[in-house]
Amino acid sequence: VPKNRIIMGTTLAAGVVEGPAHVRDSGTNNFTQIMPMEGPVTPMVEKICATLSEAGLETEATPEAETAIWRKLCVNCCTCGVGMITRLTCGQVCEAPHGAALVREIIREVCAVANAKGLKLDYETELNHFFEVYTPSTHYSSMNQNARKHMKTEVETITGAVVREGERLGVPVPYNTVIYHLINMIQNHYEDQMY
Repeated sequence: VPKNRIIMGTTLAAGVVEGPAHVRDSGTNNFTQIMPMEGPVTPMVEKICATLSEAGLETEATPEAETAIWRKLCVNCCTCGVGMITRLTCGQVCEAPHGAALVREIIREVCAVANAKGLKLDYETELNHFFEVYTPSTHYSSMNQNARKHMKTEVETITGAVVREGERLGVPVPYNTVIYHLINMIQNHYEDQMY
């Protein structure tokens, strides 16, 4: 498939699967940004944005979508990665001293990789955003929900993506690397765990 026919982006919509064909919206800021993987925003992408927005998921076509993806990786590497390993809510992942210390280092590494890719992510901005939005959250991340059901997680597209890009660009990401390996160990041994 030509890259200009592939749409990439990210959404801030959060949900909890409550049963077959039933997902409960657990988010407060439902906003989506998309763009073609290659080339300019096309009329088809604009039409997709309009359709999603009319359905209640506010969507914007923007060349900033790749930066938005890395902003979301700052969040997901913390809430999904640390949350899944510890089985804690997004808000509990933020708690000082231990969770907050991990979050600082994870976000520092994600920003370093994004900046090496030529994207502009400011560490302090992303860190402050994370604590402001997620400290009060009682939401369990998608990886956490998957682990509870002994399902495969999206570790490869979240923490794994940061680890692979860090290796490719020569940016050390030791915190994300440890979390990546721990998640894989957990999901490869669901049936072997004590609880």
